Amino acid sequence: SRFTALLAESYKRAYPSMVAAQELSELEEIISFRQSEMRTNSGIKLHAANRHEEKQARQREHLLDVWRQRLDGCRVDAEVHSSILAVRSLVLGPTDEVDATITLSALSRQAEAYQLAERTLLDP
Repeated sequence: SRFTALLAESYKRAYPSMVAAQELSELEEIISFRQSEMRTNSGIKLHAANRHEEKQARQREHLLDVWRQRLDGCRVDAEVHSSILAVRSLVLGPTDEVDATITLSALSRQAEAYQLAERTLLDP
């Protein structure tokens, strides 16, 4: 496959494809989470014993934990962090990932991408 060939050439050339694969994986997780959320909020009145809000909150926390670990394993690069956080913004708000937002702003400043650094903090 293309990915295997890139990886054989060099890790640096294969890395963007690895990030794209991670983003696709996270999109799948987002779709599953949203579908679960829609089933929970389908408008059907359930008895309190059958409600799934607690389960949904646990799923969301699990996603956050997994995503934080993945981001910790990523290259320390403003472009990579920005694209990954953009995908995650489909589920997360700016207050959910404060550390990641601050890290992205710092990486953007280091890369002299001052507009991205400012936009990250002021308009997440």
